[in-house]
Amino acid sequence: PEEERLELRAADANTNWTTAVEMVDDETFVAGENSYNVYVLRKNGDAATEEERARLEVVGEYHTGGCGVGGCGIGIGWWGV
Repeated sequence: PEEERLELRAADANTNWTTAVEMVDDETFVAGENSYNVYVLRKNGDAATEEERARLEVVGEYHTGGCGVGGCGIGIGWWGV
């Protein structure tokens, strides 16, 4: 049987304590971190170098007010980058 392995295709250089990640499509990822913030990352497929293409860029950040998604009744803020 063929061996299955994970392969690093791109990385986020920001320091977050990521607790969950969901792949939206081949280029876009949604992640959550331990301070109840959610952020959106995108691969830069049009970059000039392989190093730049392997770096994920933050395209959106959501602060949930410290209560987590769906908690405390506080609205979600959006900071588009």
